[in-house]
Formats: sequence, C-alpha cells, structure tokens
Amino acid sequence: MILGSLIALGLLNTIMPSQVDGRMLNMWEHQREGLGLILGAMWLWFGRQLLSR
Repeated sequence: MILGSLIALGLLNTIMPSQVDGRMLNMWEHQREGLGLILGAMWLWFGRQLLSR
C-alpha cells in the first residue's frame, strides 16, 4: 500500500535515478503502469475477501 501511494503521488520518480535515454523513460512508464495494475488487482481481491467474511 505504501508503494502504491508513492507511485500514485509520483514521489517514486524523484527517488529513481535520472534517465536520459527516451527508451528508458518509456520503459519506466510501462513498469509503473504495470505495477499500478497489479496493486489495483490485489486491492480488489483483498476487498472482496474482507467483504465476504
């Protein structure tokens, strides 16, 4: 959840080293989107588990 908050607020970009190459920037954007999708899926699964109890 903490990692998801950092990604959502864009604070993780300031921690990462600067990347000059455009391909590396695009790759980082794809990784961030993928991580956001994974965290979102985990959040939905966890919410369903809590509601089903």
